[in-house]
Amino acid sequence: MLRSVKVIFLLLFLIPEVSMAQAPRKINMGTNIAGINSETREVPFVDIMKYARPWYTRNIVWLEGTTWNSGLTDSIHYDEVGYPLEIPQHVHGADTTQMVFTGWYGIDAFPEGEYTLLWEGDGDFNLVGELSIVSSEPNRMVVDVQRNTEGTGLIEIQILRSNPEDHVRNIRFIMPGYEDSYQDQIFNNQWIDKLEPFSTIRFMDWGETNNWGLDNAWDVFPEQGGDTVRVGWNERAEPDHFTYNTNKGVPYEVMIQFANETGKDIWINVPHSAGDDYIRQMATLFKNDLDPELTIYVEYSNEIWNWMFGQTQWIYTWFCDEVTNTWPECNVPFIQNTMDIFTEVFAGEMDRIVRVVGVQGGYFDVANRVVMNMSPGSFDAVSPTAYFGLPGDADARFDTMGTVVTPQDIYDEVVVSRARDELTGLRMIKELIADSLNIPMIYYEGGQHLTPHPFGEEPTYAQALLDIQRDPLMYQLYSSWFDSLETLVDDGKQSLFMNFSFIAPRTARYGSWGILEAIDQDTSVIPAPKYQAIMDYLNKTVSTSMSESVSLVEEFRLFQNYPNPFNPETTIKYQLPDASEVHLVVFDLLGREVSRLVNEVQNAGIHTRTFDARGLSSGIYWYRLTINGRAVQSRKMILLK
Repeated sequence: MLRSVKVIFLLLFLIPEVSMAQAPRKINMGTNIAGINSETREVPFVDIMKYARPWYTRNIVWLEGTTWNSGLTDSIHYDEVGYPLEIPQHVHGADTTQMVFTGWYGIDAFPEGEYTLLWEGDGDFNLVGELSIVSSEPNRMVVDVQRNTEGTGLIEIQILRSNPEDHVRNIRFIMPGYEDSYQDQIFNNQWIDKLEPFSTIRFMDWGETNNWGLDNAWDVFPEQGGDTVRVGWNERAEPDHFTYNTNKGVPYEVMIQFANETGKDIWINVPHSAGDDYIRQMATLFKNDLDPELTIYVEYSNEIWNWMFGQTQWIYTWFCDEVTNTWPECNVPFIQNTMDIFTEVFAGEMDRIVRVVGVQGGYFDVANRVVMNMSPGSFDAVSPTAYFGLPGDADARFDTMGTVVTPQDIYDEVVVSRARDELTGLRMIKELIADSLNIPMIYYEGGQHLTPHPFGEEPTYAQALLDIQRDPLMYQLYSSWFDSLETLVDDGKQSLFMNFSFIAPRTARYGSWGILEAIDQDTSVIPAPKYQAIMDYLNKTVSTSMSESVSLVEEFRLFQNYPNPFNPETTIKYQLPDASEVHLVVFDLLGREVSRLVNEVQNAGIHTRTFDARGLSSGIYWYRLTINGRAVQSRKMILLK
């Protein structure tokens, strides 16, 4: 009897060991975080003044025809951290003396409650928007912020008077509950908690890497007053500036403080126009001030092949030509210079940094020509994106179908196209570039890329693009994508997937990038399948609630007909993983069979059939795919004569 008890005890003791011995995940998970703006949904800082817009100007006296912004910001005199030295201020040519104001023009993610406004100096304020004043005393005001029923709204701070002998400065606007701790605790606890599962944070948007130092991408063109000067260290974002909502982003000192407090590895992006001293000082700051146990991923700028960004235009305009320094090879000296300077600064401590060369995942030739022109051994990883999205032909079909498109339609297209396109492209980069150089392939951005073509236009099937973001099918897309990416990681090795992005609203026109929609999102009310899939991957679990929609569609796929509506012919496509007995039948709305398109055994693969509706009247029809005696799926189509 004692022997049996001992055996049972031993088995119970070993069970956790068996669980722990399971194969580890091959991919570490990090995330990009959103840039700082007055409509932020991440709300990272407890002092919301750090998201305030730069100052605007307005006539101190309201006149007929006065606009909300007189546009004289550049004519105001400021101190070294951005506070106006005198208000009202006379500006030559203005209708009246000028006041300044700033604000937040979309506060649906801001917590409700009592905010405390603090400042130094002698001046008068006016606050307007979704708030009421609770108390006011010299250099301190308390206001109660309550979002409107639409969940949007604004808060605006106006400086009506600032004494030039003791001008208003050091304005702080503290979120509820943080007045006593904001000086030592600058980060929002709710934001920190949501980021906890991620190993690495990429500061590309925090640092305003795209178009860094420019108000517009086209500022680099000579006819627009472009400038070839590579900037010095004094041009960086400073910690004491009144807002971080500028074209230079969050100061490096704040990034370092975040990493040291949270224990996160960090991914930093060197501004495209940084001079050698800037890069050296930047590298030295991170070397000296960051916890030496943390890893730094360093990358030159971001997507310097992407023509919508100023950094691409800057290099091409000023440093490329068609004879001796062709594109994309003309990008290489800038990447190389950054890698070399960081190598010099971190000499003897190279285990602290990973030197990353970002590449264009969808254009192998560009990626190959950049990487293979770098000095061997001067970088540690090659990094494409790991996005999946809709191919252009699917977008075109869906635009003709309009509101009848469903999340299932989008899912079906993505599953087929990413195996054919995205995964194939990544495998080429791994095998022909990363493996040939014996370095890892990691992903600087990744996730769903469900956007219309062209980008920025509202598609006719917008609702389906919005709906799939909350659909369990999205959970399946993410979970299966991670499984696919694991096939690109050799046994015993690990890769890094940097999700893009953390928190952002849904939009069909510009892409629903966030894995969460708001910092305080109640996922029991508003599902977050992308976030859940990442959490479950990290925890090696599967959420039943997110998996409940999985059916035979994972094996047999019936696609939406194209075109739809149609007259008189349309094409129906379906996919078989194995040889099967197939029946494809068209019915009218009363359930009467009007055409039997397939009635035979077919081999595995993608099949198409044309449905000719000549002789039928306009209306809605259904087609049903039956596999081996089981109805797999039905879809509707519209005949419009």
